[in-house]
Amino acid sequence: MPPSFDSNPLNKSLVDSLKAKNQDASAVFVLTSYSAVQVMVDAMKATGGTDTDAMQAMMRTTTFNTPTGQLQFNDKGDLTDFEFVVYNFHADGSKTLAK
Repeated sequence: MPPSFDSNPLNKSLVDSLKAKNQDASAVFVLTSYSAVQVMVDAMKATGGTDTDAMQAMMRTTTFNTPTGQLQFNDKGDLTDFEFVVYNFHADGSKTLAK
């Protein structure tokens, strides 16, 4: 699973905004999905449209600052680096990093 990006102080305003809308920023894929959409929007703005070839070329040469950290893509379009972690989930709904 991805780490808990909602606990990163850099994401406080985004997390607070989601909470104000009764949305759970701690859900597993909320901030990763937000980051994916942010990358697409940034690519569309940078290329002036939705030309997928132009967007792909731009994405392969750009570092994106997102709620999940800095994202870069290789020539195949895969992330060059992304952290995954393993959690232990507890009966009270909390989770801790597995060791």
